[in-house]
Amino acid sequence: MTFPSPTWMFAISSLSGSMMVLSLSVLISAIPFGWIKAPFIYLGKGSLSVMIFHFLGIKVFGLFLVGVGYFQYTEIFSVVPPDTTLGILRVAYVVVSIAFSLGLYEGLKRIPVVGDLCGFRNKIANKAGGLCDAILDKIS
Repeated sequence: MTFPSPTWMFAISSLSGSMMVLSLSVLISAIPFGWIKAPFIYLGKGSLSVMIFHFLGIKVFGLFLVGVGYFQYTEIFSVVPPDTTLGILRVAYVVVSIAFSLGLYEGLKRIPVVGDLCGFRNKIANKAGGLCDAILDKIS
């Protein structure tokens, strides 16, 4: 199945997605319960890692599914998961790719040289991280 791909469609979907995320952020920040905010604060701290590594997480999960016999090996070379991934498996793709990305984030920020290069350990990041950690400690 092929879909038309005019450039304006990508621009509109990118802008509308950004507006949706900003609107949801404003709504989440207004929630008075700290235990609801805590996961979103953590995801926000690792959002760059999620953006960078989610595709790798999708491919690793695809290799796992090839290993258990759910897919053929050639199907993992497609950019998006195959059409045979329906229902709960699509949710699993999202969860695994985000968890994989956040796992890499946690691992990379513990390596001193990489943490310094990526800005996880510099003075500004430490002040921001200290502030976020203080907020997380108060609300949990």
